Amino acid sequence: MAWGKVTSCQRCWSHEPGWFDWLRLDLETEQHSGADDGSEYELIFMQEVLKKVEGLDPTHVHVQYEVDRPYKPPLRPDFAIMLPGKRPIAIEIDGARKSADPPLDERDRSLVRDGELKDLGWEVQHFTNNQVIHKNGWCRQTVTRLLAEVSATAVAAPTSQPAKARSGSRRNWWLAALIGVVVLIVASGLAFAVSRSGDQPSSQPDGGTCDAQHPVKGNVSQTGNKIYHAPGWQYYDRTVPEECFVDRDAAEDAGYRASEVQ
Repeated sequence: MAWGKVTSCQRCWSHEPGWFDWLRLDLETEQHSGADDGSEYELIFMQEVLKKVEGLDPTHVHVQYEVDRPYKPPLRPDFAIMLPGKRPIAIEIDGARKSADPPLDERDRSLVRDGELKDLGWEVQHFTNNQVIHKNGWCRQTVTRLLAEVSATAVAAPTSQPAKARSGSRRNWWLAALIGVVVLIVASGLAFAVSRSGDQPSSQPDGGTCDAQHPVKGNVSQTGNKIYHAPGWQYYDRTVPEECFVDRDAAEDAGYRASEVQ
């Protein structure tokens, strides 16, 4: 069921849609809030924010969802909202970190976690304890906005070309054809020069590694994101490449983007 088709559960009486799933989420959150890494702010966020977001289906909400990552224990955001076929949302609450100005190492760890989640295709949103208590209306608006953003499609419907413009295009078809021929000749010359020099922009990994001429590693994440790692970056050594590139420009030309953790 898509987001926006379910009425939010205000008190979760048995006659309200989704009451059983909201009750289950309440119990899961309450159980974790008493753990060493939990806090009462998580339960307040569940009851005052998530349960009151109009249209949020409780079956798309998960408590302490485990996000697998290579060579490390899984990440567990406080809450995960996963709409079918859409970019998942990870929500983190300050919780036991009561300080408004956390230590530098704690902030660094948080940034690394956020970067790893984004590399895995997640949208990440943080809420402070103060926002959960005193600005829960703003928190609901923020969650609603995130749901709308991940639900929106980026593909625009094709539009018909006006008759006058089509006529002009027919008159100038020879110009487009001439440009196409020139581009083809130039591209063929460049391809020939590259093949003669042996400096191909990409190559296949040999035994799980990239050669010295193609040191940039391209890897496809579990969510289908194409990410590249350059030598010296944090995850370069542990990344198993699926393609190797001569430089970062070649990787980006092939549709890869730079890792957010460098």
